[in-house]
Amino acid sequence: MRILHVIQRYVPAHGGAEQHLHEIGRRLVQDGHAVVTITSDARDVVALWDPRGARFETQHEVIDGVEIYRFPLHHAPGGALTYAAVRRLLWLYSKTPFPLAPAYLLSHLTPRIPDLFRWLRETPAAFDVVAAMTIVFEPLVYEAWQYAQRRGIPFLLYPLTHLGAGSRPGRDDLASFYTMRHQVALVQQADVVFAQTPDEADFYAAHGVERNRLVIAGAGVNPEDVLGGDATSFRERFGIGNRPLVGMIGTLSHDKGANALLEAALHLWDAGEDFVLALAGFMPVEFMLRLESVPSHWRSRMLVLGVIDNTLKRHMLAALDVFVLPSRSDSFGIAFLEAWLYGKPVIGAHVWGVRTLIAHERDGLLVPFGDPWALAQAIKRLLDNPNEATAMGQRGRAKVAAKHLWAHVYARVRPHYTQSF
Repeated sequence: MRILHVIQRYVPAHGGAEQHLHEIGRRLVQDGHAVVTITSDARDVVALWDPRGARFETQHEVIDGVEIYRFPLHHAPGGALTYAAVRRLLWLYSKTPFPLAPAYLLSHLTPRIPDLFRWLRETPAAFDVVAAMTIVFEPLVYEAWQYAQRRGIPFLLYPLTHLGAGSRPGRDDLASFYTMRHQVALVQQADVVFAQTPDEADFYAAHGVERNRLVIAGAGVNPEDVLGGDATSFRERFGIGNRPLVGMIGTLSHDKGANALLEAALHLWDAGEDFVLALAGFMPVEFMLRLESVPSHWRSRMLVLGVIDNTLKRHMLAALDVFVLPSRSDSFGIAFLEAWLYGKPVIGAHVWGVRTLIAHERDGLLVPFGDPWALAQAIKRLLDNPNEATAMGQRGRAKVAAKHLWAHVYARVRPHYTQSF
């Protein structure tokens, strides 16, 4: 079969969606299928809305047998500010009963990839199935669906919906940008919807997608890509010694829970707790400014690493005592799987999606999003009870081995690429 994948960025760009689609694509190639992926030339995610973001120079390459075409991004005057304004306007329009066509037209500015859209409309290349990923970049999803409609081929969709921390899924201020009316309507058009979690599947079932079109595929890890870290070398390199180490790996933003984690750490240090806090990931300006205001006597207990490579990431995971990612902006949470592979207990936010991955008080702890006091108590509990923490980490590792490897995910999605519709 000839399979077309459509996504906003692609490997070697780092990101959960990018890695996810590549894991599926390269396995399809191994099974004898031809896979073509079309995407933007964004290397950094910020390049999707900001012209200052890093871009790929290579427009055509093959990685693990997957043929990749990258199309240049075009940015509207005003760059990131215009992008944000358009997204806000789409959100407001979504609240109206007006026709959906203007929303799809406006969304093509976010991101704006005219050559990619033109390729989908005009290419003579023929495919047997097309799959798109990431509903928050709906212009690519829309064009993939339109291509499938014109060619009369199946349309598969991985929405990767962030359902947030509201009282109902999709109702908080972040998640509402992933569940706009025109986005949900696109999901309703898919022949198969690959949900990350039961919560995501339930959300779309409640919005008219028949259960027989919903597949809870999840996400995964490859142990050989994650394991091999050296805890001793990490601790020696950064002078941690035998002190407890609590860490987060991810974008250090409010939505990922970095602010709450920092406040929790400061609260615990003020209360006499002794541990090192390691923070790894891209730092927005807002978080940098918050770090500058941390009292100087506590800065020696912080290890701010910024963006790290995979080698240092493995060493950090091996060295941690507790992994923390109290985020509301994850559709699944692959980072928890990586920590569990090392047998580490995890702390996440009790939000839609993540709450179905972490079994509270069995393989980790869940706390309310944005509550530094609850987060501080969870950290203290795991540091004060190492036997309980170890048991949680071991149960997490067993869970990964049983159902959260990429091989498991591929086995769940593979039949739907070749079935008759």
